[in-house]
Amino acid sequence: MEMTNAQRLILSNQYKMMTMMDPENAERYRRLQTIIERGFGLQMKELEREFGELSEDTCRTIINIMEMHHALGVSFENLRDHLKDKAEIDERRIAFLGFDAATEARYLSYVRFLVNTEGRYTHFDSGTHGFNAQTKMWDKYQRMLAIWQSCPRQYHLCAIEISQIINA
Repeated sequence: MEMTNAQRLILSNQYKMMTMMDPENAERYRRLQTIIERGFGLQMKELEREFGELSEDTCRTIINIMEMHHALGVSFENLRDHLKDKAEIDERRIAFLGFDAATEARYLSYVRFLVNTEGRYTHFDSGTHGFNAQTKMWDKYQRMLAIWQSCPRQYHLCAIEISQIINA
């Protein structure tokens, strides 16, 4: 992360103020303040992770993943006339689990932003871990998304299409 001395001074002062405003996390802010003031390059990489960045394409993909899960839920409910078909599908497999906090933190952060800040997909159950699936999900969602996007009626999926998507 490249910063001018003025930017480093401003950020250092911000961390100093945070130590006073948030005493519970004061040690963390003091550590970050020291890193900024001294310009420790290796530790400054930590700041890059905190600031993070998701490309527009990645954001759209995450929204598409959430929209796919919405469509799965709608389609599952539409199967009420076909109880036999509905019974063949485990409803828990349709739920949006989120992303792994350990390896997919940026994706998880965006999901939480969409739900908690933007008020989108508030009908999704965040579970006790706040959409932390606790296992890598990106590749699985990509396979599911490819099948869903090839379906001619994405919000009126039949039981077979739902099964194909969740088994991807």
